[in-house]
Amino acid sequence: MNVADNPSWMRAECALINQALELPRPILAICLGAQLLAMQLGGQVIEMAAPELGWQDITFNDGSVLSVPQWHEQGVTLPQHIAILASSGQCPVQMYRHQHAIGLQFHPEWDDKQIEQLAEFFADECPITMGYTLNNIKPNSANFYLSYWMRNLCELIIFTQVSPCCITTWLARTYSATRTN
Repeated sequence: MNVADNPSWMRAECALINQALELPRPILAICLGAQLLAMQLGGQVIEMAAPELGWQDITFNDGSVLSVPQWHEQGVTLPQHIAILASSGQCPVQMYRHQHAIGLQFHPEWDDKQIEQLAEFFADECPITMGYTLNNIKPNSANFYLSYWMRNLCELIIFTQVSPCCITTWLARTYSATRTN
């Protein structure tokens, strides 16, 4: 599924995104949602040279690195006034923020078991089973509790008004704490 498919439910989703942007309501958009949000903000969805699959490193603007689950073949471009908070070697926009909206190209809600299940379930059309490497199917650290920082990230976004710098610092601290547990 990608933005070019544009079924009726996706058009309805775009209308909801526009309403949330106007109200203003907090938005946390993940993967396809981040692509839809980017389009509503004046960005474009673009094809990537190769998909990002499994656990991949992203780099925040402060230089900190986080290994996150990925599952996408498209990325986005954004208008210059939108803050890009993180990128990867293949995808220059991994995380962005505009006012009360945050877009994540990666999947903070997934773990390695879910990625393996997706690869198995979508075996006929999954890029992992179509010749791309399996070396990154597992996280870099067995002690990385992604759901922990995802829950806290949602609380940070919903209950506070913080700057993009605070979010990247918070993610780096949370990531460091979970890696050492």
